[in-house]
Amino acid sequence: MKTKALILTAAMIVLGMATQAKATEPVLDGHYRMDLKIGDRVFVDQLDLRGEGQPLSLRSFVGPIAGLVTVPGIFSSALTGQGQCSEKTSSCTFDFVIVAHEGGQDYKVLYHAELTPENYLKALSGKNPPVLSGAASLEDGQVLGPFEAIKQ
Repeated sequence: MKTKALILTAAMIVLGMATQAKATEPVLDGHYRMDLKIGDRVFVDQLDLRGEGQPLSLRSFVGPIAGLVTVPGIFSSALTGQGQCSEKTSSCTFDFVIVAHEGGQDYKVLYHAELTPENYLKALSGKNPPVLSGAASLEDGQVLGPFEAIKQ
């Protein structure tokens, strides 16, 4: 009887540790401050990013992403796209698109973002928030400008 109780206790501890490890798994899902530079101006936008159907795990993620881009006081637009993160390459890349609603017009804006190996390792350690960097462009390929998004 004592042996069964010890085995049960050990199993509960192992399961608890596995659950705790999973809960602290570093993920990129969340709210970001996104500074987009167009010409000489910097626009402070908001990015809400999440994995679709699974968290954006830093260690391993491949799949669809979703979320919202908000240009305060002007518009909010759902984002859709694809992303991948790899512990092997110490990096993440994301490609997503929104439909901007500005000045009575609707147009697509394409974003390419990456978590560089340097920022990947900082985010993985938990010492710094994730910093995504990239560029936004129009559907015809015209580059709007570079951006940096810092998880809040």
